[in-house]
Amino acid sequence: MSGSDVTIGIGAKLDSTAKGAVGEMRETVAGLVSEFSAPLRSMADGKSIFETGTEWMKERVTELVVGPLAQLAMQLGAIDLLMKGLGYSTEKTAEGLHNFAVAENLAAQFRPLLGSDTAAKSRVKELEETAAGTPFQLTDVAQASKVLELLTNGTMSTGAGLRTVMDAATLTGSSLQDMATQIGRMYDALHNGAPIGVAG
Repeated sequence: MSGSDVTIGIGAKLDSTAKGAVGEMRETVAGLVSEFSAPLRSMADGKSIFETGTEWMKERVTELVVGPLAQLAMQLGAIDLLMKGLGYSTEKTAEGLHNFAVAENLAAQFRPLLGSDTAAKSRVKELEETAAGTPFQLTDVAQASKVLELLTNGTMSTGAGLRTVMDAATLTGSSLQDMATQIGRMYDALHNGAPIGVAG
């Protein structure tokens, strides 16, 4: 190999390396611009560096802690303490974040049943709307929905079917889960041609 070939080869490698470095630098700059765009806008609106920095830190810590560890925080009963530590002092904000943790936990329970994260979150949102204005807690409604999802293949686990089960539990004074189990087993027996009281 001649000296000129070696020089050309080295030059090509350096050029490729330089292009790669420039590409990485562009990605890094784009990431920084995206990350700090909100703080910069806040400063442009007249907020101090301290106020802007405090808001940015709260958002980052909330994303890192409340999302992935919401279930753990709820189980440890530490969600209120965590929120106070982050400076969320109003009861309304703390309640909203607690509800968020509950919804995340329920979505994780529905995910194996429904097959996807999107379907699980959609189910929880629907159940929140169903539970609103009723004497039942969201967790109770979700448990009944899971039972009915299994026993009725989803036919009565949402919408009018679930509301019928809720009405029956209210009228009879039974727990929602017990009523869901009884009606679910009856549906399963009728669907499979088995005697009532014997699941098919």
